Amino acid sequence: MGSKKSRKLELFIILGAVSFICLVTYFLIFDPSIGTDSTEQSSYSRQEYKLIDRIVSESTIKTQVSLYAIAGKEITKHALRKNLWDLYSIADNEKGSKQHGGKPSHIFIYLYPTKAHYESSTANWIAMLSKIGENNTPEITYKEAAINDVLSKPTMRSGIPESTRREIYALITPIERRAVKEAEAKYPSLEPSDPKYSNENATAQLMRQIEYEDTLHKRYKLQLCEKYDITWNQLLEIMVEGIEKNWPSK
Repeated sequence: MGSKKSRKLELFIILGAVSFICLVTYFLIFDPSIGTDSTEQSSYSRQEYKLIDRIVSESTIKTQVSLYAIAGKEITKHALRKNLWDLYSIADNEKGSKQHGGKPSHIFIYLYPTKAHYESSTANWIAMLSKIGENNTPEITYKEAAINDVLSKPTMRSGIPESTRREIYALITPIERRAVKEAEAKYPSLEPSDPKYSNENATAQLMRQIEYEDTLHKRYKLQLCEKYDITWNQLLEIMVEGIEKNWPSK
């Protein structure tokens, strides 16, 4: 009798141990906050994203939810991934769709380091989650250079401080917009309703517009070089750096 009780007790202990191991394994795999050190866990608590825009579009082909958010102060891949999955839960539970079983079929989530990055261009995200199709698995994409730029200290290049390089880069987009606007005003596109319209005249006018726009682009960028006492090649380097690092523009 005693041996039966002993075997039952042993079996109970074994089953309890197995259950405990399975539970721990589950959380280690599926909960990213477990198994990390206290510094990482504290970063999660401070990594509060801020949702700034939400766009829902619906058609017979797809129901799409797009969320745009600002990441917290501490930007690491681990924390960004946590933000993306939290936002994905919000998007995936979007209700009210009349198509696709009432749930979104396409989900896009974008994280930005600052609001200025978002306002400059929606393409200035540093981490993105995308799910295309109801039965597909979400995928996460990171912009490595942009993340490294946020985490790194300001640098000096060719004797130009990073703050000045950022300032110059922010002025390039307004210059390009100005050139386009002025070229279109000087050589407006010919419409079919115009008495002078013909394929030949429309093409010639378009070429004049493009050539004048290129002239203005270079003129205004050279003025920018003169203002900041930099060379043309330095300006080109700043443009490439700004694009790679997702610097905001005006």
